Amino acid sequence: MTIKDIAEKAGCAISTVSRALNDHPDVSEETKQKIRAIVDECGFIPNSNARQLKALQRKSICILVKGSANLFFEGIIERMQAQITLEGYAAEVHYLDEAENEVRFAQRLVREQKPAGLIFMGGNRAYFEENFSAIHTPAVLVSSLFPDFHYDNLSQVGVDDCAAGAEVCHYLLDRGHRELSLIGGALDASYVSQRRFSGFQDAYQKATGQALAADCYQTASFNAASGYQAMLNLLKARPDITAVFCLSDLIALGAMRAAHEKHRRIPEDLSVIGFDGIPLTHYFIPRLVSLRQPQREMAGHSVSLLLRQIEHADKGAQLILPTDMTQGESVRSR
Repeated sequence: MTIKDIAEKAGCAISTVSRALNDHPDVSEETKQKIRAIVDECGFIPNSNARQLKALQRKSICILVKGSANLFFEGIIERMQAQITLEGYAAEVHYLDEAENEVRFAQRLVREQKPAGLIFMGGNRAYFEENFSAIHTPAVLVSSLFPDFHYDNLSQVGVDDCAAGAEVCHYLLDRGHRELSLIGGALDASYVSQRRFSGFQDAYQKATGQALAADCYQTASFNAASGYQAMLNLLKARPDITAVFCLSDLIALGAMRAAHEKHRRIPEDLSVIGFDGIPLTHYFIPRLVSLRQPQREMAGHSVSLLLRQIEHADKGAQLILPTDMTQGESVRSR
């Protein structure tokens, strides 16, 4: 009996079972009780049990997730867990606050649990620069690419965020928009936000010969509630905008709600474009246009690269994956 079998019996994702067994607060009490009943019935012993821990330490892979409400990461993590399990390893997921130092957390895991490998779902460049040299366990960084950052034990898999920002800018400019704004993570803390904004800003200046307005960028956390508040602030500061680039789809969800409450019709009055291409965007009203990151490929390549490092002592590699624009109803030509 494995965690995958438990998930199938419970009718939920592997990651949900993992969080339930670790008593994670984002799993409902009803779901926890259902999973515990199946565990008791089948005699399954969770990986955290001390009798199993010693045997599994060298066969475990720890996944460190920045933020607990990231639906884009959720799709990747589920695929990773399934692949890791099929390869004979145990996947252990740890959810961190967006502001937490993931590298120091990893140092503690390596010291206490000695996992075979580490997967970082998102990362702060400053934390890696400060502390990653002390980690010698094979690792892979997913979705945050540091192009000039090289360690033999670190692979990187993701998209070119700078080029992606430029692609979104050209998409909006080609449809006649000139008064543009963005909502994304704090530029002094979120490296992917820095890169996407930089690419967008450079593309705008090259295409128009003008700089973006100084107040064009609103800071938000990568969730709908924060996107909602950021859009309210943006519409107050820049009532003339015709298009907004949200640096995640969940930010866009909140932003679209705020626009609706302020009587700004999408896309008639205001165009909105997201980033990630999560399946949920198909059910937004209107359906969200989004620059999609390839979840399936990101998960598969990340685990494969990590296993080659673990089992064949391969050096870390960097893999840049393509993006594509999803079809939707939230952008209108002017």
